[in-house]
Amino acid sequence: PTPQAFVDRAREPGLRGATTLDFPSMGRAPDTLGGASRLVSLKAVPDGYPLRGGLQTAPAPGEEGRPTRHVPAGGEAWVGAPLLEALGRLNARHGIFGVMGNHDGWVADGDAIRRKFERAGISFLINQNSGLTIGGDRLAVAGSDFVWQGNPDPALTLKGIHRDTPVISLVHEPDYFDTMTDQRSILLQLSGHTHGGQCRVPLLGYTPVKVKYGEKYVYGSFERGDSRLFVTRGLGMTTLRVRFACPPELAVLTLRAADPV
Repeated sequence: PTPQAFVDRAREPGLRGATTLDFPSMGRAPDTLGGASRLVSLKAVPDGYPLRGGLQTAPAPGEEGRPTRHVPAGGEAWVGAPLLEALGRLNARHGIFGVMGNHDGWVADGDAIRRKFERAGISFLINQNSGLTIGGDRLAVAGSDFVWQGNPDPALTLKGIHRDTPVISLVHEPDYFDTMTDQRSILLQLSGHTHGGQCRVPLLGYTPVKVKYGEKYVYGSFERGDSRLFVTRGLGMTTLRVRFACPPELAVLTLRAADPV
């Protein structure tokens, strides 16, 4: 379950969002799970979200109203303690996984960030994968490095996964979906990065401004062959601290096998 305090805080700016995805190739989950598996896709951003190489931090005691900006030293990881504390209280039967985002990689070393998350009990994947056994069936969770000036390696990310094993891939930038699926079929890729467009034209769903590596796939569910992609709007904002017709979300995805034709 998600810590209530974390959920309450996320809902303040209008958090909402849940969806169901059907997979024809996916085996039915045990009846104890209602024939479905639940997956939470979370793009979480701490208060001090780094922008353009800087980080805005909370003021020190006695200096309220005077936030400061810092540039982290080489190899130093800026990960908000409240964020790690909240994520560390999450409880998932089959594990919690995280990957690098572009803002993370721009201001800190990936290994330093990974160590912080692993101390909170979160598996942090950088061009790596992890195997799970659920109800006697194998599932691989594969996570790449960030794409925008990072060092993503799809072959290394998927290395050692049997061709018959379904894969859930975690890639921050959604447009890398095409590169991942050039390697092999991906049951589901989870991505963020775009903030869903952040500001959209109502009714039309049009996004006037798009971000690099998030131009083709901006928000929602997409297919390429027998592979699927889901892009969440996430919780944060960047550049202009405003959203319009694009509320933040914590996406709870229910994965279930499609009914036989």
